[in-house]
Order: sequence, then structure tokens, then C-alpha cells
Amino acid sequence: EGVAGTEHHPNAIVLQSRALRMLFTRVRATETPCAEFVYTSNRLMGVLAEEALAHLPMTKEVQVETPCGVYNGLQPPKPSELAAISIMRAGDSLLRAMRKVIPGIPVGKVLIQRDEATPDKKAIQSYAKLPEGLTEK
Repeated sequence: EGVAGTEHHPNAIVLQSRALRMLFTRVRATETPCAEFVYTSNRLMGVLAEEALAHLPMTKEVQVETPCGVYNGLQPPKPSELAAISIMRAGDSLLRAMRKVIPGIPVGKVLIQRDEATPDKKAIQSYAKLPEGLTEK
């Protein structure tokens, strides 16, 4: 379960689990072969996509009947209530995972670059193609 990221943005959630720690260990290790890095990164992106979905405000708590009794679970939002916006070059690996988790999710792309002409290298938006109806989501 995640903990609030009090030293981060107030809406940040810092995920803490042994499974994530194990995956991050393989991804960060300098001796991890390229194929294992890609495989492990894809697994990690899947976990992050599922966690992001579970923490959305429109994810509802529900009760479902099981053969063993009532289960208190979560119902994800419909794909039509969501949009995935990928930051080009940086976010496409997570986008692939999100599309596996939520087939049919509308997708947008944003390209943000540094303004090399300014001393603080301020971020500028170079390109944006967003799904229709994004303001309602």
C-alpha cells in the first residue's frame, strides 16, 4: 500500500511493496542484461498502471458476491471517463501498460522540451494532440 508523499506534491502517492522493491532492484542493477531490463520494466509499468487506476477519484468501492461470501472491492472507471496523456519519449513505456490495463482508453501526446536559450532551461510545450472532450474528463 502506498503512503502519502508529504515531502512531495500533496497528491503524490509513494508506493511501497516488496514486489516493487524487487522489480526496481533488477531495473537499477548495472549488471542486468538488456532483455531482462526490458522484461522487468514492462512488469513494473503494469503494476504502476494498475496502481494509478486504483487511486483515481472515480474508482468506486463496491461489494460483489463470491462463492465464499461478500467481497469489498474496487470498480474501475469506464475507459470513456478517462484519457491517457503520454509525454513523448518519456512516457510511452507507461502508455503501453496503460493500454493493456484499459483497452480503448483515449490517448493524447504532449512534447515538452527545455528552452536552451534561457538560463534556467524553462520547459516549453512544443506539441500537443489531446483527445476530444478532454475538458470533461
